[in-house]
Amino acid sequence: MKLFAVAAAALAIPAAAGLAHAQAPQADAAPNAFLMRRLALAPALERYLHLMRSNFTRLDADANGRLDDADLPLHAARSTARYSNIVAARVMAADANGDGAVTEAELREKLTHDLRQIAHLERHPRPDVDTLQERVEKQVRRSMAADANKDGRVTRQEAIEFAERQSAYTHGNQFGVLTEMR
Repeated sequence: MKLFAVAAAALAIPAAAGLAHAQAPQADAAPNAFLMRRLALAPALERYLHLMRSNFTRLDADANGRLDDADLPLHAARSTARYSNIVAARVMAADANGDGAVTEAELREKLTHDLRQIAHLERHPRPDVDTLQERVEKQVRRSMAADANKDGRVTRQEAIEFAERQSAYTHGNQFGVLTEMR
């Protein structure tokens, strides 16, 4: 509180000096009161407090009113489920014949179409970027790595399990993921 009063007084002096020629403060008003009437702290403070409350609510996974170690596994589980389903949906979007599995040919066809659309939007292709065909082949190999039984088809379940294995690796603190609270 004392630090706030000192800071407010320090800000009040230049503010009062700058406004002195236009409008002199009332003699009975303290410098802090003069400054506080002119600073719009309430809206900024309210926005800040709202943001902090929102962040706290989002981070308090178990809604117990505390950020503690119990929140971490809940966040990890939700993150893994979200990631796994996104990966599976991206792979299964190539299932052109609707049989519940994706083949290399289906992946290649969809990826070629998608990357051609993106390449069309790029005005100046960069020379350091792989050709369209090289990009397609890399993504096909990555996606077909999910084919656990090596039958040449990736099912939704295989895609989810593959993504979960990938997510488990990233949650192993390889990329600076928060793993404990202190």
